[in-house]
Amino acid sequence: MFSKQTFYGSDTPNRITVVCMNIIYAVFVFIFYGAWVDFIPSENWQEICATVAATLSAVLAIYILYVAFIQRSLVIPEQGLLKVSIGLLLIPFITFLFLWVALSQGVPALFTRIAGTDHTESVVLIYEHSSSRHGCFDRLRGPSLDRAFTNYLCAPPSMRVSQPQRIILSGKSSFMGFYVIALRSDR
Repeated sequence: MFSKQTFYGSDTPNRITVVCMNIIYAVFVFIFYGAWVDFIPSENWQEICATVAATLSAVLAIYILYVAFIQRSLVIPEQGLLKVSIGLLLIPFITFLFLWVALSQGVPALFTRIAGTDHTESVVLIYEHSSSRHGCFDRLRGPSLDRAFTNYLCAPPSMRVSQPQRIILSGKSSFMGFYVIALRSDR
């Protein structure tokens, strides 16, 4: 179906290429999974993930700059030095964003879903209607969701009210955060 050429850029990739590409693929899987699920990371876990992502991004940036300027193995393509320099400066920020989302949302959401304990929480949320093409139209927002990657929960139309309402969130909890499986109105 797919060859090694498709996934690794060569029919006979070396081990380092295979390992690096598999890590990149895993990060993207965790990014998409973390953006799709309703997971609220704990404050401590978010700080840990930001520190780890910043450290890994800094190490990658130092390595890229070392290769580019000390080893001089960077070939300046036809785009010119300005575009290459902008690309080199953006790599650490993009890497930080990808790693942070994967580590603070995707990995803990999967762990909490598998190994978390049952948990129920009552929170006050505000209903809002969005006409965005992204996500859902009926949303519940509140301060308890501010740490989540998507800071809202999709709501069924039955929860349409103009004033804030108490919502019971059911799911699984771990030291990494709270995985929301179901929500219902506390009326």
